[in-house]
Amino acid sequence: MGIKIIVDSTADMRPEVAAKVGIVPLSVQFGEKTYISGVDITAQQFYEMLAESEELPTTSQPAPFLFEEAFEQAVSEGHEVICLTCSGKLSGTHQSANIAAAEFDGKVHVLDSNTIALGLGILAEYAVDLAEQGLDPETILEKLTEKREKVRLLALVDTLEHLKKGG
Repeated sequence: MGIKIIVDSTADMRPEVAAKVGIVPLSVQFGEKTYISGVDITAQQFYEMLAESEELPTTSQPAPFLFEEAFEQAVSEGHEVICLTCSGKLSGTHQSANIAAAEFDGKVHVLDSNTIALGLGILAEYAVDLAEQGLDPETILEKLTEKREKVRLLALVDTLEHLKKGG
């Protein structure tokens, strides 16, 4: 039995890492129009729309059933799952993943990354590496928890315009 790594779409990853993980998308709303992250809208399109929009977009966490679908597929293929989510302090995504994981009798393990974007991507890549080494889920979770404490995210902005819009 292998281990499948699943993340939410807030993770910024290199394409070769993204190809190895399952991704559960959040939705993004610009005005009245809703897009599924990574499906209906790319990161580049998001930033282009952000520059043109009068209002800031909003995001919505994935519903538990979206995680449940991803978990079911992995478990039915014989995998245990380690799911890394963006920080529970920033989104309800972690809660949705936990609700879904409860249906899988210990075959799905959910870890709050305490970060987002590239920080989550770093942890996802580390998780993939550990899984490819053949480590068991408990050891991987222990190592991820240790690594999580060392990940720091620094954000730089080109303009204060969007921060001003957000209050």
